Amino acid sequence: MIETPEGVANAEKIAAVPGIDVIFAASTDLGNFSGHKQGEPAYEALVTRIKDATLARGLKLGGPLAWKDRPGFSFFQAPGETVLINAGAQVILKNAPAPATR
Repeated sequence: MIETPEGVANAEKIAAVPGIDVIFAASTDLGNFSGHKQGEPAYEALVTRIKDATLARGLKLGGPLAWKDRPGFSFFQAPGETVLINAGAQVILKNAPAPATR
């Protein structure tokens, strides 16, 4: 997981470590530690450097689910368990039969 500008500066070295199969671009942490927001050129340059270093080594690149349409990313961070439980509960409740009336 690369989450700081220092990590980005070492992305090529990190990707070259034997046994590394995947690299995850930690979007929120990267923004917090760099002081840049997603969409800003400086932020996007950090993400691009992670992406380029990862793909150059033939590794899998992950990121947040919101980036599912970005080219080069192959796996994504799902929402937390409370969001997933709530979503599942909503589906179950929506599809549940109406209670019987007496």
